Amino acid sequence: MLTLNDQVLDSFISILGSDHVLVESAALDLASQATYATQNRVRAILRPANAEEVSACLRLAQQLKMPLYPVSAGKNWGYGSRVPTGGDSLLLDLRRLNRIVDFCEEMGTVTVEAGVSFAQLEHFLEEQNSQRFMSAPGTTPSASVIGNALERGWGFGPYSDRFDFMCGMQVVLPQGEVVETGMERFSGSKSARFFRWGVGPWFDGMFTQSNLGVVTRMTIFLAPKPTHFISFLYRLNNLEHFAPLMDNLRELKMRGILRTNFKVQNFYRKLMDRGAYPWEEAGGQWCFTPEVEERKKKELAVGTWNGAGALYCWSDAQATAERELVEAAISPYLDSILFLDRDTLERKEQLRDEVKERTGYNLDSCLHRYYVNTRFIGVDKGLGVGGAYWRKRTPMPEVPDLDQDRVGFIWVDPILPFRGRDVQAATDLAGSIMSKHGFDPNIGLNCVTERSIFMTGAVIYDRDVAGDDERAMGCAQDLTQTMMKAGYTLGRLTTFNMNILEQADKGSLDLQRTIKDALDPNHILAPGRYEI
Repeated sequence: MLTLNDQVLDSFISILGSDHVLVESAALDLASQATYATQNRVRAILRPANAEEVSACLRLAQQLKMPLYPVSAGKNWGYGSRVPTGGDSLLLDLRRLNRIVDFCEEMGTVTVEAGVSFAQLEHFLEEQNSQRFMSAPGTTPSASVIGNALERGWGFGPYSDRFDFMCGMQVVLPQGEVVETGMERFSGSKSARFFRWGVGPWFDGMFTQSNLGVVTRMTIFLAPKPTHFISFLYRLNNLEHFAPLMDNLRELKMRGILRTNFKVQNFYRKLMDRGAYPWEEAGGQWCFTPEVEERKKKELAVGTWNGAGALYCWSDAQATAERELVEAAISPYLDSILFLDRDTLERKEQLRDEVKERTGYNLDSCLHRYYVNTRFIGVDKGLGVGGAYWRKRTPMPEVPDLDQDRVGFIWVDPILPFRGRDVQAATDLAGSIMSKHGFDPNIGLNCVTERSIFMTGAVIYDRDVAGDDERAMGCAQDLTQTMMKAGYTLGRLTTFNMNILEQADKGSLDLQRTIKDALDPNHILAPGRYEI
């Protein structure tokens, strides 16, 4: 166990001030909580305000040989939250690094520090009346923009693959050196915030999903707002149509028609977004009977599989053509499809009954979620967070905090080839494992790139129910190993399944160890994070 004495604490206080070295038991207990059972503990919370203070903390931690675990906003829910991966650690909380350093409307770039949240950036762009928009997150809007990019997370909009649309970093290395990457390496470079590769070796990727440095600043690219925005949603129940639907969606994406990440969600993932589990309707049972499931599908216009997408157009002709291409490609496989555009919004009073009769969808609800307040154009009011409370018997509080509220939530995220037969096989396999352990086969498909899908399996439960932590962990571990064995390698790891890296090629592991030993000889920065 890591032990701290007054002399050590005084040393950190001399760097940060007494208000920013936290040792109160309540704060440490909460920081040591995740959305599943954990054993590692936070022993003190350090809150630097800038890169210089981050550097000083790292230098001191090296001298003391004390493990230090950095977090940007600490909202890594479902993957371990703020809890250290490798034993007890000091927590380096970067939320005070919350400046928006630079913004260029003309070029569509914004430079942010590690503590800037999606909500803060969205508000800033609204204040600027910007005609650019951020890639809204699939997580809580209080999450860090940089933190999500470093986990190689995804969002929505034309720049969905978040790390693919960033440029230049400021990084504090484990021994305290502050370095710049990309063209930021050259003082006065006019292209530093517009050309991501720089010149010479490209180091940026080394600091994603790693423990090789603390990223304190990054430039993000923003997408232009379309003049003609169209969104659409759809559902299908005939499973024979599922694989060919996915193949046709891939072709639309490869041809550049579907430029955003889009989700395809099964019945349970879609229902999760509608609020808490209907315990009374389910007769108090954990799982729906087939009869209840069919009733809920009809009542809520939810299919066995459900999807949504968006088109970003610049003229009536382009909008008409792209809509026709999408409809021709996928409608033969669907039970229903609904397109939403400016005309739909303006004529909603006239169209409401027709849409209900033709598709079963509630037009007002669809317009609100998929057209007006939609992540597809950078708006995120936290609409998706409520789904995490699916199994809680108590309602979601006004300010949700999954750790504090003891929400049980574990993500298992294999990467699938964007190929119908693979998607069908992988989702069938994942569903069978989750059902075997008594959990909903809760599956979402995030179609981020043209050739791969980020599948998310959600193990959701209530941590206040005795025994469910163990049951959920057993399910997540089984799902992890089963998907890996089938060749569907995970794309993002939790604090408890970092050990799957043992299955990697020996040469790559040796290279990683060599770099870690050179940069962090005492292994004090986030030990165990994305390493054996």
